[in-house]
Amino acid sequence: MNQIYKQRMTYRVRTIAKKNILFSEDDKAYNLNETAFFIWNKLDGQNDLSAIHNSLLEEYKCDSVKAKKDLESFIEFLIGINAVREKS
Repeated sequence: MNQIYKQRMTYRVRTIAKKNILFSEDDKAYNLNETAFFIWNKLDGQNDLSAIHNSLLEEYKCDSVKAKKDLESFIEFLIGINAVREKS
């Protein structure tokens, strides 16, 4: 979990009616739950996935295995829609 990801500049999150919506470059919209929004904000090109995992554990006081699974699943989703890039 040493990979570092960065948000693509063509994706933006807007809060509309208390919902966090991720907008893509082709005007698709994705609703982000609280955990997804938390992770998105950590994808700054500085934090590796291990650090984000630790932040999830600290913020939500959740099970480590579940946090890791949720993090990996969300990262896979973001990669699939081309919303993040791995920093080399």
